[in-house]
Amino acid sequence: MNNGTHELDMGDNGQNAGLAYPGPMTYGGVGGDSLFQIIWRGRWLILLSLIAASAGAWLYLQRTTPLYESTSRILVEKPGLLPRSEVPQPVGSTSSNYLQTQASMIASRAIIAAALRDPNVLTLPTLRGIDYPVEAVIRTLSTSVGKNTDIVSVTAKSAYPEDAAQIVNAVVRAYVGWHEANRQVSTADLLKDLNAQLEKRYQELQTKRTQRVVFEQRNPQVVESIRGGLVSKTLDLVKQELVTARLNTIQQDSYYEGLKRFEMDPDALRQYVYGRRASGGVSPDDAERSRLAEELLVTGLQLEQLSARGSMQEATLLKSKEAQLTKRMAELDGAFVRKQIALAKTVSEDARAREKQLSDMYDKEFAKVQNLSGQDAEYALLLSECEMIETFCDTLLKQINALDLNAPFEGLNIHVLEQAVPAMKPSSPQMLRVIGIALVLGLMAGAGLALLRDWRDQRVRSADEITAMLGVRVLGAVPSIAKHGLASRAQRLRFAPESRESEAYRAIRTALLFGMPREQAMTILVTSPGQLEGKTTLVSNLGIAMAQAGQKTLILDADLRKPMQHRVFSINGDSQGFADVLAGTATLEQTIRLTEVSGLKVLPAGRSVRNPSELLNSQAFAGTLEQLKKTYDRILVDSSPVGEVTDAQILAAYCDLTLLVLRAEKSTRIPAQRARDALLTVGARLAGVVVNDVSKRNARYSHYSLYSLSYGDYGSGGGKPTGRELPGDIGPRPGKGDQTSEETSLAKTIDKLICG
Repeated sequence: MNNGTHELDMGDNGQNAGLAYPGPMTYGGVGGDSLFQIIWRGRWLILLSLIAASAGAWLYLQRTTPLYESTSRILVEKPGLLPRSEVPQPVGSTSSNYLQTQASMIASRAIIAAALRDPNVLTLPTLRGIDYPVEAVIRTLSTSVGKNTDIVSVTAKSAYPEDAAQIVNAVVRAYVGWHEANRQVSTADLLKDLNAQLEKRYQELQTKRTQRVVFEQRNPQVVESIRGGLVSKTLDLVKQELVTARLNTIQQDSYYEGLKRFEMDPDALRQYVYGRRASGGVSPDDAERSRLAEELLVTGLQLEQLSARGSMQEATLLKSKEAQLTKRMAELDGAFVRKQIALAKTVSEDARAREKQLSDMYDKEFAKVQNLSGQDAEYALLLSECEMIETFCDTLLKQINALDLNAPFEGLNIHVLEQAVPAMKPSSPQMLRVIGIALVLGLMAGAGLALLRDWRDQRVRSADEITAMLGVRVLGAVPSIAKHGLASRAQRLRFAPESRESEAYRAIRTALLFGMPREQAMTILVTSPGQLEGKTTLVSNLGIAMAQAGQKTLILDADLRKPMQHRVFSINGDSQGFADVLAGTATLEQTIRLTEVSGLKVLPAGRSVRNPSELLNSQAFAGTLEQLKKTYDRILVDSSPVGEVTDAQILAAYCDLTLLVLRAEKSTRIPAQRARDALLTVGARLAGVVVNDVSKRNARYSHYSLYSLSYGDYGSGGGKPTGRELPGDIGPRPGKGDQTSEETSLAKTIDKLICG
């Protein structure tokens, strides 16, 4: 029994006979497949996902109603600024974003409700029978502002191409009409106030000029002195500011008086307020009022329909709702009127305070002039008053000339550049775009499923992955063997010695025995994490390979639960075997069987027993193993899977070396790691891993069996392949050997070179 070390001893030539156990390891992707390999394995998932996505896109295109899009483009120009106003501007009225404000206004409830007053629009198929047409138009209408231009595009979509064009044109007409109504009220009121002020100031100017002419005729010397520059320059500057302040006061008083005139007419007051503003932005209370107006309009239509049918109960409910909506709109109107009048009054008072402040400053500056002689002071005052009134009149006259009753006051110049026309073909759904999106989504879904499947798939797929996962070397990889009979597969080296599989077994023999003294590798246990991983096939073929190399070899079938070696070598399973030797009912001489391979014998498992673990974990087994070592060069032990019962752990503790067998694309990571840990906990010396059933197209194990894959089909003379596959029912033929004396002698010479 081994001393429990986890590291193999060094051979005479200084090479390692095994790898040190690095402790329990978890697979972290080292040596795993690349992303391309994972995607390639999941290519069918990706293909199915693409097909499903394409089918979904086709169904979507078949069932989606085509929409037609119509667009109208309007030019919204902002004119030059008029004299500064102290009235606070609404949010969004700055020059940098006034186009966005107008675009939002076009799609507002107030404009859309005005557009729907056109009876031709309400009868369109798109809006026919809809309870809330304003909401329907809002959902289908969109506006956008051109980059670095003053052009606003208004677009609508509909299942009917004519409807989309008519809706867009109706909205544009309502927007233009709204601005027209507002500018007429604002411009007319302002022009009236400016003309009244101009007439008053002009009469005052005529009086002052007459006084100045009379004074100049009587006092020519004083006139010459004053014109030489005795009047204070500061007085002139203050005078100019005072003129501007008085003009602003006139504007604010005019705005305040205008609001008071419309105090009892909220609709006219709203138009007057919006007309005096620089932008037609829609405030939150306007949006709510528009919504209430829309509900009131719909309620009125429903009430008319119910009245025609004579349903009194529902009509009563609708009348009650109509009264509530009317009352709420009146409350909003009242609050709006009070707010605007209070704001205008405050601004007007501020303008008057500013004018008074400048007037006081003017009086102080003018007091300095009074230090002159009486005639000089009188003439200086007269000149100052004339100049101030002249400046004020000039300013008023410029304002009046700039006004145009056909253009919006402090508003916008709107021109319809392009009216909406019915579209010739639908704008959505776009077939190429839908198909492209579906293919991208299908590709992403397929790749995701491929990655998910690979993440959930715990199978080992490459030699590098096995080495990284288990921390032991891979001794060799055996290509897949055709599914013939058990004897044909388990004695592949005998029946097809020139096949790729035979070369792979020879490579494993060489990798296992090279550089290792025979006394350190006399008993070799072969086990696997689970069933059907090929350990029995490896034991029999490896035994044949060693026997052909001149080694006196014994195959010991220690799998007392499901033995297979008696079937491989056509031995009666009911005859005495290894279990009988351990039980003391038979001797080794009675149980060991000859095979048709020279130098190879088999000790079958014998009859089944109830306590295989107890038999193996006994002094009888240890004594039997020591006795066999005296007779044979190599003893290959076939055992039960290590992941299912404890038999393999017991055997590993007594054997010199242990081989772990995995099956390519079948064995999984966690059972393999548990099997390794279970073997190493009992002091087993893991020589390495052998991978079975490797596909000939799988290049991930090729560097472990390169020679066999390249030259395994050729004979010693380098000619064409001569080996043939055996039928599935052929088995070993008793009474004949499979090696000549020359071959045996040559094999012994090779074994001496290999094994020392």
